[in-house]
Amino acid sequence: MNTQVLIPSAMPSTEQRLVLEGISWQQYETLLATLGDGFPNLRLNYLEGTLEIITTT
Repeated sequence: MNTQVLIPSAMPSTEQRLVLEGISWQQYETLLATLGDGFPNLRLNYLEGTLEIITTT
């Protein structure tokens, strides 16, 4: 499995974003179960193998 990390060149100071490609739905669900509700400032978006992880303040 190849996972690519894409990092935007300009990120706002209040938000950080990490994009991972090649993530399966099962991996996404495992990550959700592992994180639980312990990270209220963390948002995860998943679409067709691409996982976007966003942190906000």
